[in-house]
Amino acid sequence: MAGQEFQPVAVLDCDPGSAQVYEFGWQSWSPAALYRAESRSARPSSPLAQVMNYRPGCPAPGEGFQGEGLLAVARGGEEPILIFAAEGPDPVPSIRARLLKDRLEVSANGQVRIWPGERGAGMDESLGSWAESFPRAGRAARKSLPSVWCSWYCLGDRVTAASVIRAARSARQRQLPISVFQVDDGWQAATGDWWPDRERFGDLRELARALSADGLELGLWVAPFVAAEDSETVRRHPDWYRTELDAGRNWKGRILVLDLRREAALAHLTGRLQGLAELGVSYFKLDFLYAGALEGPGSGIGPYRMAMASIQRAIGSRARLMACGAPLLPTVGLADAVRVGPDTAPGWEPPGGDLSQPSGRSAQVVSRARAFTHGRWWSNDPDCLLVRPGVERRGLRARQLSELAGLASSGDLPDDLDGWGLARTRRLMRPSATGPSAPPGPMPVTRA
Repeated sequence: MAGQEFQPVAVLDCDPGSAQVYEFGWQSWSPAALYRAESRSARPSSPLAQVMNYRPGCPAPGEGFQGEGLLAVARGGEEPILIFAAEGPDPVPSIRARLLKDRLEVSANGQVRIWPGERGAGMDESLGSWAESFPRAGRAARKSLPSVWCSWYCLGDRVTAASVIRAARSARQRQLPISVFQVDDGWQAATGDWWPDRERFGDLRELARALSADGLELGLWVAPFVAAEDSETVRRHPDWYRTELDAGRNWKGRILVLDLRREAALAHLTGRLQGLAELGVSYFKLDFLYAGALEGPGSGIGPYRMAMASIQRAIGSRARLMACGAPLLPTVGLADAVRVGPDTAPGWEPPGGDLSQPSGRSAQVVSRARAFTHGRWWSNDPDCLLVRPGVERRGLRARQLSELAGLASSGDLPDDLDGWGLARTRRLMRPSATGPSAPPGPMPVTRA
């Protein structure tokens, strides 16, 4: 809804010393947190971060707060929490709040509804009650998902089929209860070419067979709506991509965006995904999904939702779909699990202090702030457990992840874990809970 003017929604009397504002960011990697009304929420550390980690085309103002389809206000005292929210997954207005002495002014660039929470209810409880009434809530939330190992945080783009088989066999020898071994970025010939680099990575079909022989499942990373400039698909079909849309940079160049208006482009994508499912892939991590909802002529939330529904049909009802880098409200009802925070990392503090950037603190703060969505919209994915030696604050990470319901995943090579790390991984790798779970204690107030 970029370009639309902000109009007043409400002016609220508040206690400036105790009032709080909850801000819900646009996509998986965008910050979400509870702040003191006297402070300011997180801002991108660069223009590139605005495009790739926040809401492109609609930056927050210099002061105050901006939620994307959801913002809540606790005014202090005995007043109930007020929730300002979109009426459904499309459209999703931006909603702002700013403190002026003893008043909070709320504005939005589209239609919002005001939902009063119950008197005495905390932020988590109020947001949870609202989320249960959101259109399409509950469609995918009741499916329990198995524990997952992800190659990204230990092998990066150097992953090979042989290294995944070694990790799976090592996990079994060390009695780690992991069911799905998910290959992340690095298996494909190029981003946008969704077939394996046989010479470098190996045989994907043989990998699926080897895992299946051990009673395990194969998961695969795919970024369906983007492509690298040097991919073969781009060379063959340059007209399939929207060069006027800016999705940022990665893979040594511009990220090109698939034109969802072109039937041939979408048919090619869904055909490749169907082929991967038939090969034996039963878990799909779909990444960089924000690119599918970039605003422009013929693009936006509507085409994104239609394309995601097409992908669901292509991979079949047995396959699990985990959405990452996903525009959140537009994805309700379209995924089994959704990443609800930024990438984790071995380091604790985010680069530049930007809560959208990979770090242990970013992943934990934002995932905790979105705990209310688990079991109501999908299974939350708070990102991988990292507990190998050298990971900063690994004890704190393990404790916090144990307190968050959702998808359990490990990002360590089993061979890299010491006794302490093995014990924590054994305990925390379990199927996801199928319903909402109350977080321990009230939602913490965050510093940007």
